Parts: sequence; structure tokens; C-alpha cells
Amino acid sequence: HAAIAGDLDIMGGDMSDLTILPGLVDQTVEKLGGLHLHVKHAGIQKSEHWTEVSTETVLRQWTANMLAPLRLCQLVHKRFKDQKFGRVINISSVQSRGGNAWMIGYSMSKSGMDNLTRALNRDRDWISSGVTVNSIVPGWFDTLRNEREFKTEEDKLKAGSRTVPVGRIGTKDDCAGLAVLLCSKAGEYITGEMIGVTGGI
Repeated sequence: HAAIAGDLDIMGGDMSDLTILPGLVDQTVEKLGGLHLHVKHAGIQKSEHWTEVSTETVLRQWTANMLAPLRLCQLVHKRFKDQKFGRVINISSVQSRGGNAWMIGYSMSKSGMDNLTRALNRDRDWISSGVTVNSIVPGWFDTLRNEREFKTEEDKLKAGSRTVPVGRIGTKDDCAGLAVLLCSKAGEYITGEMIGVTGGI
């Protein structure tokens, strides 16, 4: 997503198709005149018991959720280093920590994403040039992906009070403040971290 003068310009595509990624980066640079922030929030999640999941399903999730973030970081590496500023935020999942027998491919891919965050911070030459790389680790959020779980607002309240210590499920605003911090100068000394936004889960 490229924010232009307050508007949102969408340049979409299937993140499991790695061949589209160079074009997405080039389009963003062309429209914005530069590139400073990279937030990897697209992902694929499929619910199947681990005994039934297919290799094809797992590989598609791994490609979109783990390999695409790596490839995008490769594509922005030199630009961020040369301009001596860059922010990478990987949107992970609480499932990277606990796993899920019904979403084995997804939870494994998010663990891989967290390890990518750690690994990129071992490139001291890149990080010392003014780049930070972090993972935001959301818990249970009110998203389109989770719509099937919540038929009504009451369903959301019941789910939150039952499973989340703060008593509700998360909203997009709960992640926004942390993302803004990490993208700002105030967050320049925070890097290599997996920061949970889970309501206490």
C-alpha cells in the first residue's frame, strides 16, 4: 500500500507468486518517489488438521508468509542502506509461539518469519546504517480473516472475555500505535524484536 497525499493507492497481487515482487517495489518507488517503510502484513492462513494438510497448501503458505518477506527485504536492502534509513515490520502471529494443530503450515511460517527478523539483525552493516527490522506479534484480532468466528458483536465480546485477559479481541488501532512507533525516529533503537500485541494472551 502506498499512501499518497492522504490517499491510499493499492498495488495488489498474490504474495505466493514471488515473481510479482520486484514489480510491486518498482511501482511503489515510482508512485512515491522513494521507499522508506516496509510493513509485511499480507499472508495466507488455512485451517486443516495437521494429519490432513497437503504439501501444496503448506508450501503456498510458506511462500507468502515467509519467503515473500525475505525476497522483499532483498529488494529494498540496497535502497535502505544507501539512504541510511529504513523500517521493516513483519506482521507475525501469536501462533508463532504456541503452534496450532489446525494451522500447522501457518504457525510454522510465522515462526520462520520471526527467525527472519532475528537473522536480518545479524547483518550489522545493514542495521548500523539506520535500518531496523522488527516483528509485531498480534493475538486474536477482529479481521476479515476471523469474520467466520464472529457472527455478532456479542460473539466478539464472548470470545474476548473467554480467551483474552484484557477481556476483548484486538482491533486494528491496537497494532497501529506500535507500528507508528517502530517506523518513527523514536523507535530507532528498537530492532530485532518480536513484540506481542495480544491483550495478555
